Amino acid sequence: MKILFLASLTTETGNFSTADRLRRCLTDYDIACCLRCVTSFEDSESVNKFVKTDGFQCAIGIHAWRAGRLLLDCPVPFAIIFGGTDLNEYDRDKEKFETMTKAIRKAKYLVAFSSSMKNQAVVLWPDCEEKIILQPQAVCVEPSGFLFHDYCKQVIDAQRQHQISNGFLSHKHSGLTVFLLVAGLRRVKDPLYLAESISEWHKDDNSIHLVIVGPELDTEFAREIKSKVQRFPGVYIFPPLPACDLHAAMQSCFAVVNSSTSEGMASALLESMALGVPVLARIIPGNSAVIKHKETGILYNSPEEFITLAKELKKSPQLRNYITTNAKKYIGEHHSVEKETKTYKWLVKKLISLQRQQSGSTFEESREILT
Repeated sequence: MKILFLASLTTETGNFSTADRLRRCLTDYDIACCLRCVTSFEDSESVNKFVKTDGFQCAIGIHAWRAGRLLLDCPVPFAIIFGGTDLNEYDRDKEKFETMTKAIRKAKYLVAFSSSMKNQAVVLWPDCEEKIILQPQAVCVEPSGFLFHDYCKQVIDAQRQHQISNGFLSHKHSGLTVFLLVAGLRRVKDPLYLAESISEWHKDDNSIHLVIVGPELDTEFAREIKSKVQRFPGVYIFPPLPACDLHAAMQSCFAVVNSSTSEGMASALLESMALGVPVLARIIPGNSAVIKHKETGILYNSPEEFITLAKELKKSPQLRNYITTNAKKYIGEHHSVEKETKTYKWLVKKLISLQRQQSGSTFEESREILT
């Protein structure tokens, strides 16, 4: 079985981790997955030629716009996994919405990570409900021996010299209480949403830091926030880390935060919960789908509320232990790799069965692929 997996494959992003995890899991079942970045193709015609030339039997794309527009002329059955911004951001653009609609209607199956994503898809495309599969993202964490606190101190001390010269800081840090924001630098992630409030807290308690880690996905925006962050003592932007080092960083920080204006299902939150690290996330549908307030994490609605809740968490080891214990249990029950693999294995076999029927294979051959 040979399938094309089409997604935005910028490393250290949620789409990449999802696509790579699925590839590795399906490969264990003799399903040959060819990962290709959406930037590798100019248009749907180039994907059509690639599929025919390489003999793919089906295709799966992540994101109804980024991958969907390239699958419009796909000659084999395909499925689309909703990404998040395709449902919450790109739908506002008339031209993109029309293109996504064509892709959604042609897709044989659609995958939503949560009920809220499924409900939003049904609002946008009422006729697609019957082909939506609900499958939460799985979590796979492999922390390395990376010493994040040592790394933090090196980077912060280097940046601190620049800030001291500008009069921002005049004292040494007494330690590190790191709130870690894992996010690609783009507007939808709103990375500086908490910056001013955390910086004010840092002035009172210089152990407090906000560290933003992620790739520059929007060059102009990244340049803009790197300039702005200089005004906020205690707030730092670090370059992206390999997944295993990032998981180690999560384990070393006080809490992982999310401040996005839109999410499908944030991988960093799930990974943190699996690692036993508290999460504090902005109240949006994608975050509320996986976090129950003060049960499996903390939800906040403003920077001011974030500070109040973060201080409460810092003062209460009991609350921290309660939340992290519940979160690990929740991840184990609802985000297992085994369940995710089973779903996508079934999906691939259904798509290949349709392809065999489409190409004129016998009924017995089509039936064989499902056994």
